[in-house]
Amino acid sequence: MEATISDEGGPTKTKVCPRCGEELFADMNVCYGCLYDFTHAHAEDMGELFGLDEPDDLDLPWDAGMPPMDLELSADETMPLCSELSLACRATVPSLWIRGGDMDVTIPLGEGVSVGRMPTNDVVLHSGSVSRRHVVFEPDGEGATVADQGATNPAMLHGRPVAGPTSLSQGETVCVCGTMFTLVGCK
Repeated sequence: MEATISDEGGPTKTKVCPRCGEELFADMNVCYGCLYDFTHAHAEDMGELFGLDEPDDLDLPWDAGMPPMDLELSADETMPLCSELSLACRATVPSLWIRGGDMDVTIPLGEGVSVGRMPTNDVVLHSGSVSRRHVVFEPDGEGATVADQGATNPAMLHGRPVAGPTSLSQGETVCVCGTMFTLVGCK
């Protein structure tokens, strides 16, 4: 998706990264938010599945006359397949779906969530690029607000720095030095 924004230098064309939602200049080939490379075809863009290398001549039990229903496992043995986003979006209260490095967790927003490097924060990020007190997320009506706490490296929303308190809607993602915080569970 391309758009045009105006600044003191005149209109500037932008595009949105399909992976993380960052707003980028139209001539950029790599997203600085998630390093998505626009110059290469991506399997998810083509509707293909990753890692599916089944040969066409694979003999399956039902090809030999056995009905697939006879092969079914009981409900106790079967685990439903869900995307992580759909699991996170099932939250019944406003929550933050946090992803980055080896972390993938959903936590309730409650009365607010502080993020930073100090152990007194609700979410502690162990990175030298994260400030001691980086941002605070607070519930706000149907959504939430995110506010910068004087961070050296600002949090980013749609590719732009978060300065003062900024409103968030369901599904919007804030990037804090490579860790993604997505608001979920709002009506």
